Amino acid sequence: MKRIWILAVLMLFSGAAFSQSWFGLQLTGGYDYNFNKYYDYNGDSKFEHNNADFNTGLDVILRMSKKARFRIELRYDQMNYGQSISNGTFSESKVKLHCMEINPRIDIRVWIKNKFELFLSPGFKLQYVINPQVDTYYESGKVSYRTDYYDKDYNDALPGVLAGAVLKYNINKHMGLTFSPDFYFSSKKLYGQNNGNLMGFRTNVGLEYFF
Repeated sequence: MKRIWILAVLMLFSGAAFSQSWFGLQLTGGYDYNFNKYYDYNGDSKFEHNNADFNTGLDVILRMSKKARFRIELRYDQMNYGQSISNGTFSESKVKLHCMEINPRIDIRVWIKNKFELFLSPGFKLQYVINPQVDTYYESGKVSYRTDYYDKDYNDALPGVLAGAVLKYNINKHMGLTFSPDFYFSSKKLYGQNNGNLMGFRTNVGLEYFF
């Protein structure tokens, strides 16, 4: 009987260890290149790529099988744009939109070689604008926080779709490095006056760890 209990305990712990290996986390970050962020508000010239857009965050990963896994991306991202102002007093206004994302995705493994794995990764992009930061620059060089030189009527919620890939290098059975290029398309315009819906490219690197 004692041997049976010892065997049962060993099987329990071995099963627990196996099940834990199906759960993982990833720290990730990278650069975004967004299109259709702004327009010529009040007739002033816009600029959309004055500073790099970026994202950073945490992924929660659940392996569903040897070839498929479910992933939730939790992201902070920042979009930058602005406008040149020609009224003799102000020179330009720069806007930073602080955003959060919750993106459900399915990673499907299509290739494996030695320590490398390649996944195709479709999903949904659920982006929410939290807060804008506006800096207005005077011709004299002074900078102030003014919100009257940009259009504040933007969409707070920007749902869309994602399509991308994940190239993973497995350092060991628990840890891996990832490179993830993505394309995304929003179902809405950031501003109603924009020429098209918000869209863009994203390139991230990350560190995965499976428990």
